[in-house]
Amino acid sequence: MDEKVFKILRFSYMHLKESALQQCFLYCALFPEDFKIPREDLIAYLIDEGVIKGMSRKAEFDKGHSMLNKLQSACLLEKVEFGSHFRCVKMHDLIRDMAIQILQENSQDMVKAGARNAKLQFIADSFFEQLRGLKVLDLSYTGITKLPDSVSELVSLTTLLLYSCYILRHVPSLEKLKALKRLDLSGTWALEKMPQGMECLCNLRRKTIVCGNLSIDRDRDFQVMFPKDIQQLGIDNCDDATSLCIFWSLIKNATELETINISDCNSMESLVSSSWFCSVPPPSPSYSGIFFGLKEFNCYDCKNMKKLFPLVLLPSLVNLECIEVGECEKMEEIICGTRSDEEGVMGEESSTDLKLPKLRSLLLIRLPELKSICSVNLICDSLQSIRVKNCEKKLKRMGICLSLLENGEPSPPPSLIAIPPFFNYG
Repeated sequence: MDEKVFKILRFSYMHLKESALQQCFLYCALFPEDFKIPREDLIAYLIDEGVIKGMSRKAEFDKGHSMLNKLQSACLLEKVEFGSHFRCVKMHDLIRDMAIQILQENSQDMVKAGARNAKLQFIADSFFEQLRGLKVLDLSYTGITKLPDSVSELVSLTTLLLYSCYILRHVPSLEKLKALKRLDLSGTWALEKMPQGMECLCNLRRKTIVCGNLSIDRDRDFQVMFPKDIQQLGIDNCDDATSLCIFWSLIKNATELETINISDCNSMESLVSSSWFCSVPPPSPSYSGIFFGLKEFNCYDCKNMKKLFPLVLLPSLVNLECIEVGECEKMEEIICGTRSDEEGVMGEESSTDLKLPKLRSLLLIRLPELKSICSVNLICDSLQSIRVKNCEKKLKRMGICLSLLENGEPSPPPSLIAIPPFFNYG
């Protein structure tokens, strides 16, 4: 690199002043040359590394976006458009070379230029022995079959990402990884059994549970247990699960659950049933505790799913903000049941209006058998968006109460910005 150009670039780097901003800049050099870096992913890494810390999750992401905006304003990062859903940044080759030189001067990082994850098939067991300070390990989309046992000694690790390691068979014990906050095992379909020591991960916040590979004893209890404070639950490609009930012993204490993602579970016909709700001891408190903090629910590619939520579950979904359902070819109703079902469980409380008070977004895609959203009238005063695509064949009634204007058209709440035009809402 020309020495004059290098000095100019280095001056721009030193002018950042904030240590966290400098670390954010240098972190971008760890990505491959010309790589389009999704902003959300990059900020998540910075949080995991401790570059951004000490705030709520939303505040952390707001801080991260502010930092990236500053780097763009300083011309150290380029803004890149990548589709309609992903905002990305990119580092120019010359700037990346300068950043790598700074990293090497400070002996902070090792950068292997030109390496491609998909070709990685083997990691020597001794590789991680001298990396005890490692915080983030992302081996997603690699061809490894075994995670080295030395990973069990990475006591500073905050993030372990093994997403879409399709032929991974073995993950060693995670018992000592007390600092682990984020673990992603989704897409590890060849995994022979879940890692030991999962119940010891007291700081875990984001968890994806992968099924079809879980070990279940004769009493249908999982031989692993997850921390009660997990915030995200993912169930992917689990053909043995007929409903969420099968996971009861595993998630019954998960009272801080905020997101549930279910996909490719082709034996599921409903999320839970009203009869099962009544039979769980104790009936309401423990069961509703799982769903009380739920903010987001996504269900995709479940070929036999017909009914989603039972009506009796509504009082437990008071904090639900987003529902997405797509590619479920037999889905008939999103919320099913009758008033009598609800009265049988909720008693005197059933006289109150049925509500999803915080629901902001409802997205329904390719549900050819869908007949209604809800079998009874449902009040959703916080709705901002209802989007329906390729569900119109049998869908005649929303079941969502909106008052009518004099001309008979629905009068949406002020917050509603997008509604489908073609059917009766009441």
